[in-house]
Parts: sequence; structure tokens; C-alpha cells
Amino acid sequence: MKPRDRCICSILLEEPDRIPLILRIRPEPYERLKSLLGFRNHLDLCRYLGVDIVSTHIGVKDGYLPRGVEVKEGPYGPAYTIGEYMGFEIRRDIWGVESIWRPGRTYTYTYHRH
Repeated sequence: MKPRDRCICSILLEEPDRIPLILRIRPEPYERLKSLLGFRNHLDLCRYLGVDIVSTHIGVKDGYLPRGVEVKEGPYGPAYTIGEYMGFEIRRDIWGVESIWRPGRTYTYTYHRH
């Protein structure tokens, strides 16, 4: 099946030849993977890996964050610090999801409030 047919088949709750694949990967290993495999173009890498779903992102001017905050990583998008809890940093992302982050670590968090 072609990627488009595979995805449509899945949406219609029919059985595709395999589950449609999407590439969800942190920037650090993604850049290393691209480098190791010798790809510069995201679409070429996705075709090589057999990825069926390729996302597009449109940036919103000024985003949905308050002015003057330091933009940090959040579980679902950009976030900013709103407080502290037991020595951990609490961040709120553009969707209002609050997460607790371990200081000095990358992508080590748990959910606080939604």
C-alpha cells in the first residue's frame, strides 16, 4: 500500500497492510540519525525509513506565550516557568498543560496539572 492509502484505510477502521508509521523523535537523536544515514532533507529521510505520516508546522507570530518569559521545552510545545514545587520547576506550555521538570536535565518531567 502507498502511505496515503494506508492512512485512509486506518482512519476508516479497515485493516491496512501494516500500521501507518510516524516519526516522533527528539531533535538531538534526529540530527544524529540524519547525519549517520547521510540525509539533509527531512522528506528523503522519511521515505527511506518508510514513514507514512509527515507533519507540517506553521509558526504563529509571537505564539501563545506571555511576553517577556523565557521560552523552554514543554511536553507538547514551547513552555515557560510558572513556579517551583519541592525543588522542581513547574512549566506551563502553550496548551495550558503544566509539567514538573527536574533541574539540569533534558526531557525529564511528569505531569502536574492539565
